[in-house]
Amino acid sequence: PTFRTVDSSRFRFPQARHTHTISQLVRLGNRHHLAAAHRLYLYLSGHRLMMLLWKDDRLHYSNIFTVYDQAQLIYYIGLIFNQFAIKQINTSVFYLGDFHPDHPFYKTLNQYLDQPVLLGPPRPLSLSSELSKVPANLLTLPAVATL
Repeated sequence: PTFRTVDSSRFRFPQARHTHTISQLVRLGNRHHLAAAHRLYLYLSGHRLMMLLWKDDRLHYSNIFTVYDQAQLIYYIGLIFNQFAIKQINTSVFYLGDFHPDHPFYKTLNQYLDQPVLLGPPRPLSLSSELSKVPANLLTLPAVATL
């Protein structure tokens, strides 16, 4: 049988409410009001890139892509900018998850995007005392337990 993180955490934390990372990103976007007309959240976990676009405080687009190199990363982000006719001048871009200043994807994006903001990973609504001891960058699993 295949080991699944969700099954393991359900066994260990039977009272927990399990949500997908996208759900946590939607919550973050709903609370994160800015003057910019558009907000683009880029969440990287391994080779998975989750992208959420808010236009005028409404979730406009959400998708998950598999990216293995910088060319694919730029392609998918460019696709969103082109498809939805958004401009950098009125779009705030946020990096979350596995992005960090030494990551090649981070360096590549900084060549193309103006003033992106590096945020920590989306946090569940609350964590148990046991989970709150885990470093934030390790809480980037596809399913996050809200205890």
